[in-house]
Amino acid sequence: MYPIALSFALALIAPAALAAAAGGHEHHHHPAAATETAAPATRWPVDAALRQGMDGMRSAHEQARARKPMTADAARATLRAVQDQVSFMVKNCKLEPAADAALHGVLGELMAGAATLEREPEQGLARMERALAYYARRFAHPAR
Repeated sequence: MYPIALSFALALIAPAALAAAAGGHEHHHHPAAATETAAPATRWPVDAALRQGMDGMRSAHEQARARKPMTADAARATLRAVQDQVSFMVKNCKLEPAADAALHGVLGELMAGAATLEREPEQGLARMERALAYYARRFAHPAR
C-alpha cells in the first residue's frame, strides 16, 4: 500500500479502533487514546516486529520533541520516520484481532500527530504522546 493511502486509511480507522479496543463509546472530537486513563487488567503481548516498530516510534517522538523550534524539514522527517515504522509494523506484526485493532488505532493517532507537526508542533507532539501512552497501557512492551 502507498504511504499516503496507508496514512489516510489509518487516520480513518483510528478513532473507531481505539474506541472499540477501549470497550466504550467515543465522543466525536476526542479519540479514546486522548481520554482513557485506566489500564486493563491484562495487557496484550508484543512480538519482535511490534517491539522494534514502537521503539522506532518512541525515538521519532523523542527526536521531534527535542527540535526547538520545529522546522518544516524536521516535521517532514518525523512524518517519514513514522510512516516507515507504520509500514514495517503493518507488514510484519502478527497480533490477535482485538490487539491488532487497538494497534491500528494507535498507529493512526501517531500518523495524525506527525502530520500535524508542521502546522501545530505542540499539538502534534501531544497527540503522539497520548498515542504512545495509550499503547504503553494496553501492550506489554518491555522497558528500554
